[in-house]
Amino acid sequence: MLLAFAAAPISQSVAQSEVGQGSNGDGISFRDGNLSVSVGKISRVELLNRIGREAGFKVIVVGDVRPDIRAWSFADVPLRKALKRLLADTNAIVAERSNSDPAQPISTIYLLGSGSGTIRSLEVVSVEAGTEGGAGEVAPEPLAAEFDYQAQAELVNKLQFDPSADARMQALNELQAMGGENLRAVLESALGDSDEEIRLQAERLLTNLPE
Repeated sequence: MLLAFAAAPISQSVAQSEVGQGSNGDGISFRDGNLSVSVGKISRVELLNRIGREAGFKVIVVGDVRPDIRAWSFADVPLRKALKRLLADTNAIVAERSNSDPAQPISTIYLLGSGSGTIRSLEVVSVEAGTEGGAGEVAPEPLAAEFDYQAQAELVNKLQFDPSADARMQALNELQAMGGENLRAVLESALGDSDEEIRLQAERLLTNLPE
């Protein structure tokens, strides 16, 4: 199942159907902002796609994400808390909607994978995003609409997994220039890089980052 998402550097699962308000018949229920899951062995990506179809958010995979196939089960957990549980040992960026229903705040989840190697820890953070547009949706705020979260996700993926230290350094500097509400967590993820110059640059950038 995962190969369908990881065959290209960037793949997108369309999960923008109307927000579900009950069980979809395959063990996933989203009602009044609470998520319940009881499914057999499936991959994390497939599970997030099914949840996205119920809760009305997209899942975008950057790179190759490990299958992590297992059974999943919990009941009546608020959506944000449930997603933190599901993404706890992954690299991910969670983009939130602006001025949306608090019961369904999530716009897009970017899962950051790699071609090879072990995934290093990157804090799961939320970033403000404009809505996608469409009937009944609030227009995005100008600044939020200008930020390219997919480009940020690609750069974070390069920073985490590119074998070239020069490429990782370039990604680090581009991420600093790009900014964003989750920049601190991104910079902190580079403190464990194997290259000393990258670690020092991350420290310098963090020191100059406004509180």
